[in-house]
Amino acid sequence: MKKSYLSRRIEQARQEKVNLVFFQLDSGGGIDTAADAVADMIANIKDMKTVAFIDEQALGVSVLPALACNDIVFRKGGRMGDVSHLLTGQNQTQVLDESQIKNIAERAGSLAKQKGHPDAVARAMVDPDAVLYEAKDGIRGRRASCWKAR
Repeated sequence: MKKSYLSRRIEQARQEKVNLVFFQLDSGGGIDTAADAVADMIANIKDMKTVAFIDEQALGVSVLPALACNDIVFRKGGRMGDVSHLLTGQNQTQVLDESQIKNIAERAGSLAKQKGHPDAVARAMVDPDAVLYEAKDGIRGRRASCWKAR
């Protein structure tokens, strides 16, 4: 998805007084800078509700635009996560090292928190070394998630 095209479509939606925008995602990955720019653009939409619809998959850095939405909806069998590689400018894949994965996990957690999604789940979805814990308050019934790197 090109950032300029997306920007024009969002502006068109504003002019038409649209209050709900769906982003259909079906991607096996992408280029990190492009995904991050699109995620920033979506996260900064304050005047419309945004919904990511995961058709088949949102893998690799395509998790970032999904996490930038207010809500995420999956088609049955849809998958999201697995940030182990990036696409380079020549349509080649580049395997990510541990520090790159940690940086993308940090970004995913930040976007999730900004949009009210559990940041621990977003981090664990991206970082295969993260361990996800969930605790339940026995009195109030509240649940909380946290993550820890192995």
